[in-house]
Amino acid sequence: MKIGYQGTEGSFSEIATEKLIERENLTNCELIPLASSENVCKGLEDGNIDFGVVAVENSIGGEVFETKKAFQTRKIHQISSVAIPISQCLFKKTQQIKDNDLHFVASHQQALMQCKNTLQNILKNYQTVTVEDTALAAKRLADGVYEENTAVICSLKAGQINNLVLVQDNIQDRSGNTTYFKLIRIKQKSTHSFTSRITKLFSILISSIFLKYFLQSVFTILIITAFYLSSILDLSPLKTVLSIGGPFIGLSLLLTSKKIRNWINLKRIIGYWSYYVTPHNSETSIPKVNQLEGLKRVAVISLENNNISIKGWLCDSPVKMLFESNHALISNPENKTGMFMYKYVSSTHAPTGVNFNGMVSLEFFTNSVFEKIEKMAGWYVNREGDMGHLVYNRISKDEFDLWTKNEM
Repeated sequence: MKIGYQGTEGSFSEIATEKLIERENLTNCELIPLASSENVCKGLEDGNIDFGVVAVENSIGGEVFETKKAFQTRKIHQISSVAIPISQCLFKKTQQIKDNDLHFVASHQQALMQCKNTLQNILKNYQTVTVEDTALAAKRLADGVYEENTAVICSLKAGQINNLVLVQDNIQDRSGNTTYFKLIRIKQKSTHSFTSRITKLFSILISSIFLKYFLQSVFTILIITAFYLSSILDLSPLKTVLSIGGPFIGLSLLLTSKKIRNWINLKRIIGYWSYYVTPHNSETSIPKVNQLEGLKRVAVISLENNNISIKGWLCDSPVKMLFESNHALISNPENKTGMFMYKYVSSTHAPTGVNFNGMVSLEFFTNSVFEKIEKMAGWYVNREGDMGHLVYNRISKDEFDLWTKNEM
C-alpha cells in the first residue's frame, strides 16, 4: 500500500502520516514524499498512490492555501484525520555562522506565518524564502542550494537528519500550535445502478418548483377521466377515482406538503461541523489572529421540533460548550446559493436577562441543489462590538467524536 504525503523526510506531514497509519491499523505501507498537496492529489488521480496525507488547517496560520487550491477542482473523500502539535525550530548550516549574519529565512509559507513575530526578535534584518516544505528547506540548506547566511524553519527531526545547527526551538508565536492533517483519496466516478438513477430522478422531481402545479394538473385530469370511465366500469365516479387515483392522490399530498419539502431541503445543512474564527480589530478591520486560543472548535446543526438548532464547543480539556442557538434560519434552501443565519447565547458569558450575545451570517455555495452543503463562510458580531470572519467546514461524526473526546 502506497501513501503519498505533502512533505519530505523529516517533515510534520511524515509524522502525521505515521500517526494515521497507526490509528487506522494500516499494514505494509510504503511512505512516498511528494512535497506538495497538488502532487499528492495528482498521484491519487494517476493511481500512483493509494492514499494521500495533506495538511488542511493550522491553529495559528488558518487554512493551508495550497491544500485548499488542490481540493477545489477535485472530489475528495476523507478517510481519517489527526491533529499534531507543531514545534517549529530555527536552524543554520554551521556553528561558525553568527546569528547576526543570517539574512534569509527559508521555509513553508505556513511556518513563516506561525513564527513571524518571534523571528523579528531573533533576527533583526532578514528576507523570507518560500519553499514547498519545511523539511525540503532543511535539505536544500544542507546540500548547499542556499547561501550560508540562510536559516531555515523546520521540525527538530528534519534539522537533525540534515546535520544542521539549532539556533532556537519552539519559535512559533503562540503556544498550542496545532496542525490538522487528513488521510484522503479521490472519489472515483461511480456507475449508478438503475435503482440509484431512479432515486436521483425522484429527488429531482421532489425539488422541482413545478412539481406542485404538475401534480395538481394531473389530479384534475384524473378526476375528469374518472367520470367518463365510471360508466364503462359500471362504478360510481367516487369509486372510480379512489380505485384509479387513490395511490396517486396519496403521493400527491405527500410530495406537495410544504413540511415534507422543507425537511428534505434542510437535510442539506444538518450535520457536524468544524469552524475557525478570524477576529478583526474594530478600529482598523485588520485580522488580529486566525484562531482564538489555538484550539479546535466544532458545532452540531440539527432539527429540533422542525426548527434548526446549532450548538458549538471548544475542544479543550475538558470540552467546553461555547454557544447554543434555537434561532437559526436558512434562506433559499432549494437553491445552490444561500445564507445560514443564527443569533447565539454564550454558555459562559451570557449577561443576566439577555437572550442573545451575538449574530452570525454565513453564505454557502454548492454545485447542485441536491448536494449537501460542505462549507460556509461569513461574519459574526457580538454585543460588545467585536466582529470578524467565520469559516465552517463539514466533518464526519467520527471526527466530531474524536475531537470532543480529546483523543488527539
